[in-house]
Amino acid sequence: MKKIYAFMKVLALTVAVFNPFIGTHASPTYPDEETTTNHETPQQTLILKEGDDQQTITSITSNVFKGGIKKVVVLQCVELTNYSLKVIPLVFQLTTLVIEECPGLTDRTLESIAKCPSLTTLRLKRCRQITDRGIEHLGLLHALNSLNLSHTWRLGGRAFLAFSGVPLKELNLTGCYNLEEIAYWYLSNIHSLETLVLDGCSRVEARDLIHLTQLKHLETLSLACCYQLTPTVLLILRALPELRSLNISENHNISIDHLRAFLCIYEGVLIPSLRELNLSLCSQICPNALKRFKENNSACYIIHTLPGKSGQAQQRKPSALATEIL
Repeated sequence: MKKIYAFMKVLALTVAVFNPFIGTHASPTYPDEETTTNHETPQQTLILKEGDDQQTITSITSNVFKGGIKKVVVLQCVELTNYSLKVIPLVFQLTTLVIEECPGLTDRTLESIAKCPSLTTLRLKRCRQITDRGIEHLGLLHALNSLNLSHTWRLGGRAFLAFSGVPLKELNLTGCYNLEEIAYWYLSNIHSLETLVLDGCSRVEARDLIHLTQLKHLETLSLACCYQLTPTVLLILRALPELRSLNISENHNISIDHLRAFLCIYEGVLIPSLRELNLSLCSQICPNALKRFKENNSACYIIHTLPGKSGQAQQRKPSALATEIL
């Protein structure tokens, strides 16, 4: 009986996720304006939240996968398992999948997700059992252009070897503090990358970023709270011809003297293509000392927030390009 009950719960969850028209007991939760893009209507987006997986089956019809769903959001569903998402490849029109804080999901889940031919956006946040072995399967997603693996703590980075053929433009690795040195070499082979977020990757060093200089289309790089970075990082990143937005906030190794030294060496220009630089909460940089730097880098907006005064920028608020969480 227990096995039958468990199987019925799995079927109930499957129906609830993929069919928004099956009755009152399994009715979906639709998102607000922030979770629906300009190209999606509420009827094309389905959100499954904590508690929704307790629904019982009310109807199973042959039209269960004909709801026109293009986006599925699964939030904090503790009982969600690999089997619950095994039917994902059958939803051929699925373009966006968001799964956050679902501890029951493992690498086997990603095997199913990798069979979605139309998937362009994938967010797997705080799914703690996922490892490199599972992420390797995502290298089969030839339409994927946005990937968020933030706080995937067991990720070492070797999985990115399989991503050389993926047209990925945006990658968020916030809080993946176990990334190995070889991960940055593999990332350098994803030549389509335009935005890379490494906030809180505490093991990253300046020498690791040498590999990233192969990303000639990289426009946005965020290295907030990467405490081991030294001033050398500014010298290395000059090799990125398209870099427009750089976030090195909460770095306590870079001082105003380092900035002045670079200005002298490079004729008053830190990084030629740079248009926005975030130096917030860098304890060795004071506002008054930034005056000459701003004068010599007039094309670059300087964001500098003092410790203890979070949110008070000295020049302007960060642009959406620099602050967006993928």
